[in-house]
Amino acid sequence: MPNYRGAPFLQAAIRSVLAQTYRQIELIVVDDNSQDGSAEILRHEAALDARLKPITLGKNLGPAAARNVALDASSGTWIAVVDSDDLVHPSRIERLLAAADAMNADMIADDLVPFGTPTAAGRTVLGSRADSLPQITAVDLLLSDMGFSGTTSLGYLKPLIRRDCLANLRYDEVLTIGEDFDLCLRLLLGGAVYRLIPDPSYLYRRHSESISHRLSVDALDRRMSAMDRIGKDRVIDRETRHALDRRLRLLGQACRYERLVGQIKGRRAFAALAALVKSPRLALHLLDSLMDRRRRAAHLARSVPENGNTADPSRGGGHAGSAGPAGDDAETRCPPAARARRWRDRSVSCLQSGDRTFEGGPRAARGRSGGRTRLGLPAGSRDFAYSALRRHRAPDA
Repeated sequence: MPNYRGAPFLQAAIRSVLAQTYRQIELIVVDDNSQDGSAEILRHEAALDARLKPITLGKNLGPAAARNVALDASSGTWIAVVDSDDLVHPSRIERLLAAADAMNADMIADDLVPFGTPTAAGRTVLGSRADSLPQITAVDLLLSDMGFSGTTSLGYLKPLIRRDCLANLRYDEVLTIGEDFDLCLRLLLGGAVYRLIPDPSYLYRRHSESISHRLSVDALDRRMSAMDRIGKDRVIDRETRHALDRRLRLLGQACRYERLVGQIKGRRAFAALAALVKSPRLALHLLDSLMDRRRRAAHLARSVPENGNTADPSRGGGHAGSAGPAGDDAETRCPPAARARRWRDRSVSCLQSGDRTFEGGPRAARGRSGGRTRLGLPAGSRDFAYSALRRHRAPDA
């Protein structure tokens, strides 16, 4: 768990990991010289649970270097990264390990539930694609997460990685964003088998301080250079080469767009006009960005009532998670894929609203008690993630 200035969320993130139903874990938290009280939180939490091993860096090295420090200090057979502002479902590791064993995977990931902003309500990162993509290839990864492409992002996934696959591979410390994507791509090009299960059990917090949301020309230039090195250092097939070249073109386009935005904000009208003349397509992207901002503002206005609290996605509002409960007969009549989607959507609603239980759900995930069904949890599972989410939901909104 890398951490930089994550004190407001750090304790909740730590406790959600330590509350896993799979108990044989070590949690290595590397604080990247935060200076915000994170070190004190780490000392306090480490005194409560010996499985937590805090490491404090003497100077700020960046997210990739912090991950590498944690990797070098770890001893587990499997490696998982959890960001210090996120939460995880109590049975996440148990589920992923079982799936990895059954699917003979070197890397295994699940869907993510965004939370922390009203616009994130009622959906997962992958949505319906999680049901139709059991294995992720290098081409799948390259053709996703490309900003202007509009395809579903696979770069945000947080896979469990078999340590043997990593060998001497480490995160590229030149990168300030996209370091997880870069490592996953190199693992896939090296022959790793990457599987996906549709369970939405990683809670991905959206907020203004998130590093993954901070694009800059310099950060994009570094990503392009890293991608170019990957292409030159390896012999890859034609389809992967085509996907890599396409991604490089789109990264270049994103870089030009960020440069244009900087020119506009800096009131450098002639430079911005020259950029638009050279790349007219940038005007369309700028218009799309402005329209998207207006849509988000309108959605925010609808989602936040007069008292300022975020609307509960489980209570109407037209989001995917607002569907009402269905009984056994309705579940039986639905095709299996539809049942899985309905179960996932209601799961998202419960995760985001802080509720531990939901009505209905696929038969394979049931553990009934008084007509209510836990969210795929085995009997006796701990539910800290839900209570943590309930405590932190209102301030994030």
